[in-house]
Amino acid sequence: MNKMINVFVKSTIITSLFLLALGILLIVKSDATIMMVSYVIGAVLIALGVLAIINFLRSKSELYHLDIVYGIVTIILGVLVIENPKVIGSIIPFVVGVGILINSGTKLKYALDLRDNKEEVWKYTLIVAIISAILGVLLVFNPFKATSLIVQIIGIVICVYALLDIVSTILLKKRFTKKSEIKEAEIKMIEDKEEGEKDD
Repeated sequence: MNKMINVFVKSTIITSLFLLALGILLIVKSDATIMMVSYVIGAVLIALGVLAIINFLRSKSELYHLDIVYGIVTIILGVLVIENPKVIGSIIPFVVGVGILINSGTKLKYALDLRDNKEEVWKYTLIVAIISAILGVLLVFNPFKATSLIVQIIGIVICVYALLDIVSTILLKKRFTKKSEIKEAEIKMIEDKEEGEKDD
């Protein structure tokens, strides 16, 4: 159980730190960040397209005939993304917003489970889940489209969410660690008691 919790905590914090870095970059260097993300996504799409075409040329099976279509379409999409970075700029809020909403739903479930187990930390988890959900909705519906500061605002929202996620995860880890230590102590007491009874 402890191993699963540690893996969950580690993966959550790494994801949150990545989002925090992305948020800071969007605030400080918004245009450069959008360009960089566009180039990376475009390059990945082009590479996938080229690999699909190579796969088609190497294979004689009819199963790979669709690879040529997939390859050409993917390469065209990659080129379009690189040439139109603003498209990625408009997609980023939606994608990140959906991800935050999904994560908020998970956190809400944790909060309700913790409440059922009469854990005090459930209130903090619930607050984080609600705030995260609001931030997610804000990014998905993106009401700042008419503002020139849209990218910076998105960056701020992402940073706030990432920090809340880190704090929430640390609180949960502390709570589970404390419970685990108490349980181990109780098991040790029972074992010591049983050993004492055997000696008698």
